[in-house]
Amino acid sequence: MLRGHRRAARLTLEQLAERSGVSARTLSDLERGRSKGPHHRTVTALVEALALEGDAGKQLVELARDGRLRDHWARPASLCELPRPVDDFTGRAAELAWTSELECAESVVSLITGSGGMGKTTLAVRAAHALRPSFPGGVFFVDLLGMSPRPATAADTLWLLLRTLGVADEEIPDDAGERASVYRSLLRDRHALVVLDNAGSEEQVRPLLPGDGASRALITARRLLAGLEGVRRLALGPHSPSEATELLAGILGVRAARDQESALHQLAELSEGMPLALRIIGNRLVSRPGWDAAALVARLADEEHRLDQFKAGDLKIATAFGMSYEQLSDTAQRVFRRLAVVPESDFDAALAAVVGEVPMEVAWDALDELVDLGLLMDSVAGRYRFHDLVRLFARLRLEAAESPAEREALTARAAQAYATQS
Repeated sequence: MLRGHRRAARLTLEQLAERSGVSARTLSDLERGRSKGPHHRTVTALVEALALEGDAGKQLVELARDGRLRDHWARPASLCELPRPVDDFTGRAAELAWTSELECAESVVSLITGSGGMGKTTLAVRAAHALRPSFPGGVFFVDLLGMSPRPATAADTLWLLLRTLGVADEEIPDDAGERASVYRSLLRDRHALVVLDNAGSEEQVRPLLPGDGASRALITARRLLAGLEGVRRLALGPHSPSEATELLAGILGVRAARDQESALHQLAELSEGMPLALRIIGNRLVSRPGWDAAALVARLADEEHRLDQFKAGDLKIATAFGMSYEQLSDTAQRVFRRLAVVPESDFDAALAAVVGEVPMEVAWDALDELVDLGLLMDSVAGRYRFHDLVRLFARLRLEAAESPAEREALTARAAQAYATQS
């Protein structure tokens, strides 16, 4: 309708822009259908510039109003809305201080890594909510499903983000590279934060990173994503014993007062400071008011069945570890589960080669995979160790994959190799 009125008045876009005070770009967007709900003052200026009277002017004003209403009820920003923050968030003071510097940091990209169950998403969501006032251009959240069998593609994620940034479907390019270019150009002119949760690879996130400008990206990943350059990094580990107990008490709420303090300390200790484990234990106690915390301690003391106790509804520790395990190569899976029989808390690559029955260079590669996915922790001394709950998971995988006789022979071989090293 606007194009028809302009042509009837024998005006070019530039001439109408000059008469109305509305930019030629805005007029072009209106005529191409890219902007369907212009501000009332914009439409009023166009009605006056085109000298539209009576029903003609009224109809143009009403069409713009209808467009604004449609835009209000179908705002694409809701496609990438942040999840709600956890009410009983506890601790992580140093980590929150690190995230608070995200806006003014020289690096455009900040990355939080850690094993499954360490609370990476919880921390990122908490930080993003706190940073909202610092990013007036919007705070957007996308789950990249990096550990699933079908991770989100960069092309699909770019389509979602472009919709969120206000690009009409018909204006989104088919080519993924062109989508990335449009995405970066839009972020250059606004002060936005994009949270890319659960990233699976460098290839998946590179096209989603802002270019120059004030926008920032916050990524969470189990993998180290070592191929990303110029990135601020934060490795997220377990809670300290005091923070773990505080988190458990926060989850329990009022019922924490009737549980013995010593029992809560023991539960926190058996959870090894892992936030997901603490959440599961807390949820189990809250959902069963008749349970006693000391009785649950007794159940968890049975190491053989301890991992079975870490489940509450759809929350399961084994599931979190299993998603990482499925990402491993066959060789790394075999080395991982066989390392469960090592008699001491830490070990080196030579012992991994013995239990995995692989050459030393293959053992190094397998250990790198395990560290990359957070299934092992390493140190500068070339030693590796399990988180205790991960070790129990590795033992379960070993029992499922090898016979009792094979496990017995493997245990003897590992003990002999460890004694020889000592």
